[in-house]
Amino acid sequence: MGPMPPVAALYDREAPPTAAEELGYYMTADLAAALSAPDLPIDDWRTWSNDPNIENQTFALSEHPPENRADVVTRFTYPGTERGMILTYTLCRRGPSDWKIEDVRTERAPPDSDGEAIPSLREMLGLPPQARRCE
Repeated sequence: MGPMPPVAALYDREAPPTAAEELGYYMTADLAAALSAPDLPIDDWRTWSNDPNIENQTFALSEHPPENRADVVTRFTYPGTERGMILTYTLCRRGPSDWKIEDVRTERAPPDSDGEAIPSLREMLGLPPQARRCE
């Protein structure tokens, strides 16, 4: 199994997981712990907005074998808007077929933002740029 299934599985859910144990299935331990804390700075980090409804979603994969990392890029639009979102999930490899999401960043500000640069999810949560270990 490659790095795309954990990301795609998140979008099969009605809402993002909130419990650390459940988040740990998809993400590195430090990211899972941070996302399970109350009062997150973003409503739905899968859509980068408070609107969980998306349309026209596509996925693309870019692996970086020497670093055992991969980027899964998802593009989608919101109902009623022409402007889409581009989110990049960075994953680290734990084993031959075991990948964990390490960070999420947007390439484009959501439609309701003021156009300012948006920090990655790890930055928003006060985490270092990479997980200390891919666990």
